[in-house]
Amino acid sequence: ESIVQPIRSRVSFLGALPHAEISHYLNLADVFITASLSEVNPISVIEALACQKPYVGLKAAWWDEFANDNGEQAGVLCDHDSDQLAATIKLVADDRAAQVRMGEQAKLLSHNFDIHNVTAQWSEIYQSIEAGASSELRK
Repeated sequence: ESIVQPIRSRVSFLGALPHAEISHYLNLADVFITASLSEVNPISVIEALACQKPYVGLKAAWWDEFANDNGEQAGVLCDHDSDQLAATIKLVADDRAAQVRMGEQAKLLSHNFDIHNVTAQWSEIYQSIEAGASSELRK
């Protein structure tokens, strides 16, 4: 909490919340922040993107799947340094225009993780495997 002291009046630490309440709180936020260095399936990030929230996080390989194809940023990553993280949070928290711009990109990016899109991608993978297996059996 001392790290965010310069913007403490605009930061709340809520702890664990029931799943049904998460979108309510995300919609109240200006920015989604995570200090996680290892994520397998970052549902919290996907939920924040869907709520049109830009993110601030620490540079880590798992963020690669959250790159926008159009080169626009949906958030900001910084090095693993608490002072730099605090400065990055403050930078994004103080720039409403950047929040809106990155939030729009976040919403667009969230569509990549929509269950319908993911299901269609998996279906295509399974169909291509099945087609390949069938073709091998015919040989």
